[in-house]
Amino acid sequence: MDIASLFLDSDLIDATHTFSATTPIWPNNTKLLRCPTGGDNYNAEAYVLSGGCGTHTDAPLHFKKGMKSISDLEQDDLVSPLVLIDATKQCSQNHDYALSKADILLWEAENGTIPNGAFVAMRSGWSSRWHSEQEFQNFGSDGQMHFPGFSGEAAHFLIEERDIHAIGIDTLSLDIGMSMDFIVHITILGAGKYQVENMDLRDSRIPAKGAWIIASPMKLKDAPEAPTRVLIVVPKK
Repeated sequence: MDIASLFLDSDLIDATHTFSATTPIWPNNTKLLRCPTGGDNYNAEAYVLSGGCGTHTDAPLHFKKGMKSISDLEQDDLVSPLVLIDATKQCSQNHDYALSKADILLWEAENGTIPNGAFVAMRSGWSSRWHSEQEFQNFGSDGQMHFPGFSGEAAHFLIEERDIHAIGIDTLSLDIGMSMDFIVHITILGAGKYQVENMDLRDSRIPAKGAWIIASPMKLKDAPEAPTRVLIVVPKK
């Protein structure tokens, strides 16, 4: 693929959250620790953090031993036509909303069949909560997190009936916050696909179809997860 041609007469949108010590994390993950290592004439730092913090990629290895790691992901799989399914309205009314097969079929009725090799992203509106870990995790009185995600039905449909590269979302997990079985992770990663969590999908210029996405995780050898810079290329009309 000629990646350079994607940028001709296009807008470039950064769908990556800025990472800091206050970045919302999955409970019990390691927050960013910055250790100055520079000298009198230069600045340098060492970093300690969980691979699954901030905007990051999950490789198939994340949920199944012997599967592809971050460093095994092919570069052609990391550049994909973007499908954006906007479920902001549903998620504002139901924080446990799970994107359904019917939602995907409705998107296709309006936009055409999901193209082969697509990256399917769900916009839940959760990016607007990024400023507050409490609001982003959204623990309820039941002791569980409550945020939207994909349903297992949707994940199976995308794997069994569509030929996708990956899925992504603007929450802490592709599964809903109160999930106990992580069926979306198991389905997507078990099929050898990858997924990106904690995307920043607030930019209204991101269209439902027609854009391309470049997911570029840090190439850590044999890693199950890695911080990722996500860029969306939107052709100008």
